[in-house]
Amino acid sequence: MEKEMRVVVLTVSTRSSAGQREDRSGPLACRLARERLGKVVRYAVVPDSAEAIRSELVNACDELDADVVFTLGGTGLAPSDVTPEATSAVVERLVPGIPETLRAKSLEKTAT
Repeated sequence: MEKEMRVVVLTVSTRSSAGQREDRSGPLACRLARERLGKVVRYAVVPDSAEAIRSELVNACDELDADVVFTLGGTGLAPSDVTPEATSAVVERLVPGIPETLRAKSLEKTAT
């Protein structure tokens, strides 16, 4: 039997973290992860803050022993979107094809 994956879902949204907007993508990602991958060991919503993002990513890997971490949200190419930089600061290895594929699929639904 295959090992159940340990999944962390992290929504990055200043408005959702402040309770100004409902996070719909995080709960959906959690449901899909449970159905297809394994156990969601953490779901969190944090603001567009490099320190908050880095802290959650390090905790997910070092403390929660996550097999995969999904980051959702972000404001796009606005100056306040620091998710790519915060992620790059803590990862050991980038796999550029994955975000490129995600962006290509996203363009099928929205131009932004």
